[in-house]
Amino acid sequence: MFGEKILDYWDDIMKDLGDIVAIPSVAQPQDGPYPFGKDAATAVDKAIEIAERYGIKTKNSDYYAMHAELGEGEENAVVMAHLDVVPAGEGWDSDPYTMVIRDGKAFGRGVSDNKGPAIVALHCLRALKEAGVVGKRKLRVVLGSAEEIGMQDMGHYFSKEQMPTMGFTPDACYGV
Repeated sequence: MFGEKILDYWDDIMKDLGDIVAIPSVAQPQDGPYPFGKDAATAVDKAIEIAERYGIKTKNSDYYAMHAELGEGEENAVVMAHLDVVPAGEGWDSDPYTMVIRDGKAFGRGVSDNKGPAIVALHCLRALKEAGVVGKRKLRVVLGSAEEIGMQDMGHYFSKEQMPTMGFTPDACYGV
């Protein structure tokens, strides 16, 4: 079944997730080229690097957000996620910015909310591309850098980019 194809990329998903969890991307509004700080911008750069490594076209929207895109068409279907995290806080058994696997579960700041879903969404585009699937609309993964502090990232992004025809957000425990 095609839906299980994503499992072929498990090792790459886990490596890419570990790499992006290592970035302490707590959004902090500021002036200059990085509207939510250097760490949030570094997470955007890392997501672009990951998508481009798999041959997926990307665009950086002034470090407010980025998108990875596959396909053509007037309409677009969007998966929206975010790369920023809340501060790590107390109570961690390990470094929150070093992903660890314990009892078959991944632990690290952002694994569930929302770096894990973001990385899986990028690999879904990869799976579709490598399978030669051609849709009737553009497929985009839009990754913001300031969801945790009010989503100013998306206002800026959608002031410059096409609004989605349809979409969903795989954010933390919110299912489809």
